[in-house]
Amino acid sequence: AAGDGDAVDNPLPFIGHLPLPRQLRILLMVFGAGILLTILALWRNAASNEVASAQTQIASDALMHSQRIGKAAPNAVQGNVDAFAQLQESREQLGRDLNLLSRGGRFGGNTIPAAPGSMNRELAQVRAKWVSSDNAAGTILKMKPELTGFGQIFRQLDTLSPQLLSMTDDLLAHKVQSGGSARELAAIGRLMMLTQRMARSSGQFLSSGGIRSDTAFQLGRDTATFRNTIDGFLDGSESLGIAAVRDAAMRQKLVQLKATFGTYQQLVASVLEDLPKFSAAKA
Repeated sequence: AAGDGDAVDNPLPFIGHLPLPRQLRILLMVFGAGILLTILALWRNAASNEVASAQTQIASDALMHSQRIGKAAPNAVQGNVDAFAQLQESREQLGRDLNLLSRGGRFGGNTIPAAPGSMNRELAQVRAKWVSSDNAAGTILKMKPELTGFGQIFRQLDTLSPQLLSMTDDLLAHKVQSGGSARELAAIGRLMMLTQRMARSSGQFLSSGGIRSDTAFQLGRDTATFRNTIDGFLDGSESLGIAAVRDAAMRQKLVQLKATFGTYQQLVASVLEDLPKFSAAKA
């Protein structure tokens, strides 16, 4: 630089005392090293972003499977065959996702490192809660044959309940037309009430929450009362205060009702027999 005819030197720091060619070589080396460091930083940043993206994807997958388990489990308890496959698949995948986030491993072509301290503490809490859910899912899956059978039984009960109600309603109409006694009409009315109550009781087995012991007891008692009432009409009953029905058409209706209810009662008996397993699955 020159000003007012006087030359003013502005040497570079650190290397200004060196010859100009050497200064240029040093500057080129520093410039090249800077480019290499920039490329390395960009590469490491891209790799870090890929790992973070992969970890986010794994966490999202774990969240999806946890929600899927929450939906599949109650459906499996009700005997839905497809729900068992969903429960098994999501149970295994959620376990793999949590292990991958905690311990690291390969995912989507990337090496996922083990979780750092802060993230590992949160994962430890999740894994601790997952242990109980994983064991519960295992309990349900082990009882697939029994639960599938329960589902079929409840569907049969749902089919038979309206049939029983229709048949008892037909009995009542026939008895009213033929001039039944007050005790006979009351007994048939009790049959109709029992049919409706048994349907409600069996429906409670599939509702959310646990199974109440008094519901199971009530269902067993109602089926016995229903059967005794039918037998009372066919054979007479002192306790009910009714004589054996002599009308041929009425007896035929009673025999048909007894046959249909026999199937219903057998289904209820099988439910009550295996009720502890069903209760364990719901719990």
